[in-house]
Amino acid sequence: MKGYERLAEVLGAEDLLNYIRDVEKKIMEAIENDKVIEIDPDFERKVRDRLREIIEVKFNENSLNVLKSLAVLDLPIDAEVAREIYDLSALNDFIDLGLIEKRNGYLIVDETLKDLVREDVEDYHRKALEYYSNFEDTLDVMTEKAYHHLMLKEFDRAFDYFMKTANQIYGRHRCVEKLIFIREKLMRNLSNELPYDLTVEIEKFDLDGKMYRIAAIIFVEKPSQKSIVIGAGSSGPSTRWGESNFINLIKNLNENENLFFYILCGPNENEISKTIRLGLKGDW
Repeated sequence: MKGYERLAEVLGAEDLLNYIRDVEKKIMEAIENDKVIEIDPDFERKVRDRLREIIEVKFNENSLNVLKSLAVLDLPIDAEVAREIYDLSALNDFIDLGLIEKRNGYLIVDETLKDLVREDVEDYHRKALEYYSNFEDTLDVMTEKAYHHLMLKEFDRAFDYFMKTANQIYGRHRCVEKLIFIREKLMRNLSNELPYDLTVEIEKFDLDGKMYRIAAIIFVEKPSQKSIVIGAGSSGPSTRWGESNFINLIKNLNENENLFFYILCGPNENEISKTIRLGLKGDW
C-alpha cells in the first residue's frame, strides 16, 4: 500500500493518490472506531492498472524496455556489469525521480515499480542469462540461471543448473541433514506431546571460519490449537496498521486461548513477518 502511494506521488498522479489516501483514511477510522466497512474488492487491481497506464504514458518505449529487462533480475544489480548489456542511459528519468538509485556500485530499483512492469518476455530472460554469465556460479547465480532457462523452456539447461545447485547445497551444507535428523528425532521422541505438526524454520545460516552457525525456530502446532491467519502484508489496504499493533493483537488473543497463528505476507515482505516473530519471542 505504501509503495503504491509513493509511486502515485512521485509520478504526479493526484487523482490516484487521493483515491488511495481516501481508502486508507476510511480504514483507519474504522479501526479506531471498531467498525466494519466495505472496501472495493477491485481496489488493488484498479490501483495497479492505473499506475501501469501512467507509467506507459510517462516514459518512452526504450526506457520502459530497459526497465522491464532489469525487472526480471532478482539478485542485486551490479551497475558495471549491467552497463555492458543494458542501455543504462535510458534509465535517467527513473533515476531523476528516485525510482532507481545508484548505491555502492549497485542499481536499486523501486520494488513496487519493478513488480508492476515485470513481464516474462523471451528477450528479457536471454539478457538475464547474459548478465549472470559474468558471475561465478554461486548458489544464488545458479538458481537464477535455472529459473531463466526454465522460463525459456530450455528444460535440459534448467535441469543441469538445478542439479548443480542441489549438489552444491549437499556438498557445502551437509548440516542440513542434521536439521532433518533433529526434526525426525523430535517427532519420534516427543510424539506424545507433539503428535501432529512440527516445522523447523532457518532464521540465520552464517559461515564463521570453518564452522556454520545456524539459528532455527521450531514451530509446533497442537491439535487443541485454533488456527488464525494474520494478514500483515502490504498487498491489502490494512497494512498501515503496523507490526507493533499486530504483535499486541496476537499477545492479547493468546492470553486466554491456545492459538496457532499464521502470518500472511507477500513474497518481498519477509521483514514484516520476522519483526512480528521477534516481537513475540518468549510469548509463543
